[in-house]
Amino acid sequence: MRGGRAAPSHHVPRRDTWYYLRLAGAFLATAFLAGAFLTAFFTAFLAGAFLAGAFFAAVATFPPWDSTLNQLGNLEDTTVMSSALRHLIDTT
Repeated sequence: MRGGRAAPSHHVPRRDTWYYLRLAGAFLATAFLAGAFLTAFFTAFLAGAFLAGAFFAAVATFPPWDSTLNQLGNLEDTTVMSSALRHLIDTT
């Protein structure tokens, strides 16, 4: 076929060593970023759990004279106890 157009030739990339090294590098970079994201998420979760525990401890022990942690050991000094319960304790 003289003067005509040649059949289209599709370029197929040659898969040599550098291709596989780039592919491995992309995989390792993706794995590293996923690990970094999961680490940041887990760290934020632990920080939130710590702050929630600290908040609970602060609420449970304030004010010190009416602490929910001290009510069972010192029933006579709590302001939560009703007068009927106070009367029962005083009569025994």
